[in-house]
Amino acid sequence: MTDPNPIDYLKYCAAEAKARLEYVIDQLGQVDGEYPLTEDETAALLSITEDVTRTVIESAAVFCRDGRDMDTYADGRPVRTQLETEQGVVFEYRWHPQPDHRDNQPHEIYTAKGRDSRRRTVFVAAPGVLDCVAAGPDLKAVK
Repeated sequence: MTDPNPIDYLKYCAAEAKARLEYVIDQLGQVDGEYPLTEDETAALLSITEDVTRTVIESAAVFCRDGRDMDTYADGRPVRTQLETEQGVVFEYRWHPQPDHRDNQPHEIYTAKGRDSRRRTVFVAAPGVLDCVAAGPDLKAVK
């Protein structure tokens, strides 16, 4: 047996995800008020998205140090950061694996009105630092 090739795993993940998600997108595109999804159709689409998630995670785990370290890049940076933008509402940002990528540089991610009707802006403050500005009490990082 040959050693696993990361590029081959990426190609496999991309092909699996593309095929399955295109099917889900096609099915959802046909839904409207006159023809809603049945419980069985909803369950089937949910199963497909769960299969895609499992395929991607299992393929990536082959290259992780302990087989389960999905939260940290090889250089120790977090793969994702979660920020509680208001009580009970958590925003998650996935950091690009290339440290100097534009998505990791300071920029605004989005602005939205919270459940309390106050506007909040979530942004990358610095590489690896997620922050939020809103009127009211301080926000706290969840992870």
